[in-house]
Amino acid sequence: MVGAGNLIEILFGLPYLTPEIIVCILMILYVTFWGMLATTWVQIIKAILLLFGATLIALLVLNKFNFNFNQFFVAAVNTPKDGATIMAPGGLISDPISAISLGSCVNVWKCWAATYINALLYSFQCFRG
Repeated sequence: MVGAGNLIEILFGLPYLTPEIIVCILMILYVTFWGMLATTWVQIIKAILLLFGATLIALLVLNKFNFNFNQFFVAAVNTPKDGATIMAPGGLISDPISAISLGSCVNVWKCWAATYINALLYSFQCFRG
């Protein structure tokens, strides 16, 4: 909501608090009147956009290397900044807290579970009539 408020602030030149209040009211109305059905559709649309975007980026990068994984990895290893260490395991983990955070992926599972439960609730509502 803060991001949407900042966008409205920049586009319309309003003071900071005004767009934040507007977005907050709109979100309350959205959830109040359209509820779980709307939330489910938002999650579905976000998942489709994420999958489409990730696939498009992967295809564009692979297209640069003629869809040859060997050329892709050779180019990655030949980068001056990281070199061969880019292929070494454990490059993302710098301390024990990061290991726990990356290992558990709690947020990913929570989002997946929420979307799945929303879809189930919606389908049960459809069958009940």
